[in-house]
Amino acid sequence: MRTALADLRELAHGIFPAVLAEEGLAAAIEVLAEQSPIPLEITTLPEERVDPSVEAAAYFVVAEAVRRNDGTPLTVSAVRHNGNLVVEVEGNRAPAEIVELQDRVGALDGSVEVVRESSGRVTIRAEIPCES
Repeated sequence: MRTALADLRELAHGIFPAVLAEEGLAAAIEVLAEQSPIPLEITTLPEERVDPSVEAAAYFVVAEAVRRNDGTPLTVSAVRHNGNLVVEVEGNRAPAEIVELQDRVGALDGSVEVVRESSGRVTIRAEIPCES
């Protein structure tokens, strides 16, 4: 019954999960990790809430990376740094297109970049202003 209720809430809210609005980014990413078909390692998440639009953009970055992943494990972190929420999703490859991510984060005056390491690992890094 609990799962069915959660499914109905998500359907009613589109791709915006109810837990994100009710409990914040950390809880939403933890639920995403529990439900993900691929291993999702969470290293750090902010305890404090930020503006709902910032939380939604940050969640979208992580959710899209999971959705477009090739089935390999991902590592996720989100921290507040110098007035920004910095979200990083590290894996073996980046999505071919990140235009949607750039549009979503850019609407909040943030930025998204793909960093390729010499080891072959790839990190999607989003910086979203979140001054309180």
